[in-house]
Amino acid sequence: MIYRENWQPLFFAAIGSAPFERGDKTEGFVQLTANADGELAEIHDRRPLVMTQEGSKALAAS
Repeated sequence: MIYRENWQPLFFAAIGSAPFERGDKTEGFVQLTANADGELAEIHDRRPLVMTQEGSKALAAS
Protein backbone atom coordinates (compact mmCIF):
# COMPACT_ATOMS: atom_id res chain seq x y z
CA MET A 1 0.00 0.00 0.00
CA ILE A 2 1.24 3.49 -0.83
CA TYR A 3 0.27 6.26 1.58
CA ARG A 4 1.56 9.40 3.21
CA GLU A 5 3.10 9.03 6.65
CA ASN A 6 0.37 11.24 8.14
CA TRP A 7 -2.40 9.36 6.24
CA GLN A 8 -3.56 12.57 4.53
CA PRO A 9 -4.87 12.28 0.94
CA LEU A 10 -2.50 11.99 -2.01
CA PHE A 11 -3.04 14.40 -4.92
CA PHE A 12 -1.97 13.18 -8.36
CA ALA A 13 -1.47 15.57 -11.29
CA ALA A 14 -3.61 14.86 -14.35
CA ILE A 15 -5.00 16.64 -17.39
CA GLY A 16 -8.48 15.78 -18.58
CA SER A 17 -11.64 17.04 -20.18
CA ALA A 18 -15.31 16.39 -19.75
CA PRO A 19 -17.46 15.44 -22.77
CA PHE A 20 -19.23 18.81 -22.92
CA GLU A 21 -15.91 20.58 -23.50
CA ARG A 22 -15.46 18.92 -26.92
CA GLY A 23 -19.02 18.38 -27.98
CA ASP A 24 -18.79 14.57 -27.96
CA LYS A 25 -19.45 11.72 -25.56
CA THR A 26 -15.81 10.75 -25.09
CA GLU A 27 -14.02 11.76 -21.93
CA GLY A 28 -10.65 10.88 -20.53
CA PHE A 29 -7.50 12.01 -18.79
CA VAL A 30 -3.74 11.69 -18.82
CA GLN A 31 -1.94 11.16 -15.55
CA LEU A 32 1.30 13.12 -15.35
CA THR A 33 4.35 11.11 -14.33
CA ALA A 34 8.00 11.60 -13.42
CA ASN A 35 11.03 9.32 -13.36
CA ALA A 36 10.86 6.71 -10.62
CA ASP A 37 13.55 6.76 -7.96
CA GLY A 38 14.56 4.76 -4.92
CA GLU A 39 12.98 1.35 -4.41
CA LEU A 40 10.20 2.12 -6.88
CA ALA A 41 12.76 2.33 -9.71
CA GLU A 42 13.50 -1.35 -9.15
CA ILE A 43 10.00 -2.32 -10.32
CA HIS A 44 8.92 0.56 -12.58
CA ASP A 45 10.55 3.39 -14.51
CA ARG A 46 7.78 5.98 -13.92
CA ARG A 47 5.83 7.25 -10.91
CA PRO A 48 2.72 9.46 -10.59
CA LEU A 49 3.44 13.14 -10.09
CA VAL A 50 2.25 13.75 -6.52
CA MET A 51 1.25 17.29 -5.59
CA THR A 52 0.45 19.16 -2.42
CA GLN A 53 -3.16 20.09 -1.76
CA GLU A 54 -2.31 23.70 -2.55
CA GLY A 55 -0.64 22.68 -5.81
CA SER A 56 -3.65 20.64 -6.86
CA LYS A 57 -5.96 23.61 -6.19
CA ALA A 58 -3.70 25.87 -8.28
CA LEU A 59 -3.69 23.35 -11.16
CA ALA A 60 -7.47 23.04 -11.03
CA ALA A 61 -7.86 26.82 -11.09
CA SER A 62 -5.65 27.26 -14.16
